[in-house]
Amino acid sequence: MSAVVIANSVAAEPTPPAPTRPDGGPYRFCMIFDAGRRRAFADTARDLLQLLIADYPAQSSPVAAAAARLEYAVRCQTALQAQLLTDPYALRHCDHTERQLLMSSRAEPPQIQRWSGPVPLVLVTTFYAPTTFRPRPEADGGAELWWIDPSEELSLLQDLHRYGLLHLSTVAARKGL
Repeated sequence: MSAVVIANSVAAEPTPPAPTRPDGGPYRFCMIFDAGRRRAFADTARDLLQLLIADYPAQSSPVAAAAARLEYAVRCQTALQAQLLTDPYALRHCDHTERQLLMSSRAEPPQIQRWSGPVPLVLVTTFYAPTTFRPRPEADGGAELWWIDPSEELSLLQDLHRYGLLHLSTVAARKGL
């Protein structure tokens, strides 16, 4: 693993200076994670995922790495859905079927055609078409489906960033990356 991890600053402190690569250049990515306590710098998404997924560095085959990303995505899906349900008004406007789906286990992916609930439904892309034969649900009206895509290392990190589970930024565009 070739990521550099430093403590993140708190609101009253200045942002810590970004470390540089051994050649003096900037790292490609900066990720703030661990509930905002740590900041990591790396050149690859894989290096960042090694900090998030236990045993990810040991995954040598693409199939094993994909399985580890999928398992992590489901854990994030569950945590994010639970976070959305902490709002005391979130479930008030859901019908019984919507509440049941929102609070159900994710051991099996939800099998629905349409989502019209007032709370976003968090789903993992690789459980649905075109990866599987299970059709992708669609959102009705103002309903939202929040998708987490673990098919690639960078897509997983980008989705975790999109939904506020971590902060990911590109520090520098480097030739050939």
